Amino acid sequence: MTSGERVSGNVSPLIFRLYEASYLAGIVAGGMTKTGSIGFVGGIELPPIKEAENAWVAGAKSIRPAVVSRSAYLNTFDDVAARS
Repeated sequence: MTSGERVSGNVSPLIFRLYEASYLAGIVAGGMTKTGSIGFVGGIELPPIKEAENAWVAGAKSIRPAVVSRSAYLNTFDDVAARS
């Protein structure tokens, strides 16, 4: 089980803390954008992915407060030709 919150018996979730890396990537994006816009593409809109998106935007805004972010979710993690 990954990205869960509950522990049951001898099973506990594996928590990746994606938001930490996403925040740092957002700092880079906020510093690099020439237009003031950034984008986030997620697979499936699940709580840990949404949390990573929020961290991405927060990181960018820490560098460039007026940055605008657009997001798209493809509803898949493995279809490379998917479109939102």
